[in-house]
Amino acid sequence: MRRYIFLLLGVMCIACFMAFSGCAGTDQGTTPPQTTPRVTTTTPAGGGSITPRATQTMPSDKEVVVEITRNPLQPTITVTFRGGKGQIFVRDIEVKVTRSDGKVYIDNLVPTVGDEAIFQGTKGKDRVEVTVFLTDGNQYKIIDALVDYYSHA
Repeated sequence: MRRYIFLLLGVMCIACFMAFSGCAGTDQGTTPPQTTPRVTTTTPAGGGSITPRATQTMPSDKEVVVEITRNPLQPTITVTFRGGKGQIFVRDIEVKVTRSDGKVYIDNLVPTVGDEAIFQGTKGKDRVEVTVFLTDGNQYKIIDALVDYYSHA
């Protein structure tokens, strides 16, 4: 039994060493990490509808949580991925904001807890749609709601 515990500890130490050292052959921090830029698109005024439609319920073993918040001092909309049981099944998360002035903005979240997309909203009601794309090819629109700007002035 002790032999298995020492073997397990040895494997864990090697894995930690590789993770923290950046693995052999890498650039040891002289090159900044490569990130994929977010793509935000807009449509001409009058482009999108702000009428929400029905949403879909994900299977319970693949559920994830996405949170929407509005800044009370300026009309920004923050959409944040919070994780969930089905996080490992998520390939992509598309967030679409249709502002009350008709402009449409689209951005994507990666399935990493805390990843967020920030949109410039209006001082009215804006529509937020969140669609989750799973690795098995299925997709679910889990949020389609109007979010209102609350001014404290």
